[in-house]
Amino acid sequence: MKGHGEKFTRKQEVAIVALLMAPNIAEAAKQTGISESTLWRWLQNESFQQRYRKVKSAALGQAVAQIHAAASSAALTLKDIACSEENPASSRVSAAKSILELAFKSHETEDLEYRMAELEKIMEEVFLNEERKIKDQRIVGKNSTVERIEKCCGSKKI
Repeated sequence: MKGHGEKFTRKQEVAIVALLMAPNIAEAAKQTGISESTLWRWLQNESFQQRYRKVKSAALGQAVAQIHAAASSAALTLKDIACSEENPASSRVSAAKSILELAFKSHETEDLEYRMAELEKIMEEVFLNEERKIKDQRIVGKNSTVERIEKCCGSKKI
């Protein structure tokens, strides 16, 4: 399994599926019809690892999509429980509490995502400014920090 665009054997593809479904590596190897040591060796291979991560990520993405699809129905169920006078007070309180907790958590997540995006913009600006300073120092050539580092550590590009 070497090189770019390499092909995976049928057994390797089956092993990846087995790794996703089996409770452990020994069982995945058994389901694939290979030895456990062969599966361990494949798991050490970078290409196999990348393929496994890709398939695992796709499977997780499908699960998340199903959860998102069910979220609307679950929210309506909680609302119905919270609003129905026929339900016991404890059920209505529990549903209302869940709705509020989820609403606060959702707000908090949106706020954190916004703040992270702002920090990423700031970090990008700082990075670009530092990059410009380094280029300017190289052009000026007055024993700049870059030149001192190059002198100390060799002429490797930073």
